[in-house]
Amino acid sequence: MKSHIIVITEPDDSELALEETRAQLAEMELLKNSVGIVTIHPDYLSSGVYAEVVRALPFPVIGGTTIAQTAKGQMSTFLFSVMVLTSDNCEFSFALSDTLDNEEDEADCMRRCYNEAKTRLNRDAKLALLYVPYMLGRCAAGYIDEISRIDENVPVFGFSASSDMSSIFTDVRVVCGEREYKNRLVVLLISGNIAPIFYMVSITKDAVILADIGEITEVRHNHITKINNVNASNFFESIGFQVGASIVSGLLTCTFILDEKDKEGNIISTKSRSMISLDDTGGIFGSDINKGSILSLAAVTKDVVMETTDELISQIKERHKNKTALLYSCIGRRFALLDEPTKEYEHINKCLVGSGLNYTVAYACGEICPTSSKNIQNSEHNYTLAACVL
Repeated sequence: MKSHIIVITEPDDSELALEETRAQLAEMELLKNSVGIVTIHPDYLSSGVYAEVVRALPFPVIGGTTIAQTAKGQMSTFLFSVMVLTSDNCEFSFALSDTLDNEEDEADCMRRCYNEAKTRLNRDAKLALLYVPYMLGRCAAGYIDEISRIDENVPVFGFSASSDMSSIFTDVRVVCGEREYKNRLVVLLISGNIAPIFYMVSITKDAVILADIGEITEVRHNHITKINNVNASNFFESIGFQVGASIVSGLLTCTFILDEKDKEGNIISTKSRSMISLDDTGGIFGSDINKGSILSLAAVTKDVVMETTDELISQIKERHKNKTALLYSCIGRRFALLDEPTKEYEHINKCLVGSGLNYTVAYACGEICPTSSKNIQNSEHNYTLAACVL
């Protein structure tokens, strides 16, 4: 598989954006099958530039919005990038779901969408790329689990789309072709000669400030209602959180570590989860949580973000040459950088520009990545930098 990157910097003027697009297309060699993975600031949608550009592309596109990104060494809030995957021996098939308004139908909705894409492939899928709109009270875990039930050996990678925090509940979109959607998801299946490799980092052990502070005793999906058999909102208030707080008011300045343990007390799984909102019923988190998990509280600093970013990027740079990489980072990591919000991206560009790796990086409201590529365990993560190398 080969890849190219289109970067558009003009969010308002369609003619200028088309000039940028055509100039970059002219330099590309497209093979038999091609598809584009879009990461885009919402302003390109409202101005109409996105639709105009997509009409000029000779291949289909899918993806979602982001608060900021870096692509082809260019870093900005206001970018529109397309990671173009092209191959003679891989097939690409995508499908758009029905609306996701009815939670009870989410499994059926995902099943129909996935099977629609699957029926258009001549060979088994080797990778699923999933792009989901951020919706309060909903997370991608149910959709991921349904894909794993259909094809247990297919790794799932992608993100929950993001936008500026002041409009996080209104401007987040998934894109498919010329259209944008606030309540549908899109999945892309890839078959053929590929062997995706995944990397993932979250926080360091030193970031934990309150260890093993409570056991989750009542939870529904991503909504914790009881901890240590007491009301979860009371518990969170006892450690300094305020009922009525939301992601907009600063909940992403810290994160929770959830350890699942076996009967002997050995940790069998560790996940990072961000609290999105806290009300009288308990806390809503960025992804699914299992009953019985043990909570710890971690503070995420600049040093934590940069240490983990360097760990992941160093591995990719050392192990891969002339490859393609999609990287998605939690928006909470950006906020932890305080007055240096571009620091993570600056370091990635410093390490990877000129390395022979074709890459795009975007901020997400949830990072979808397998925890293992041998015994596939697909999951959504928070406060994570995740990478898929093709």
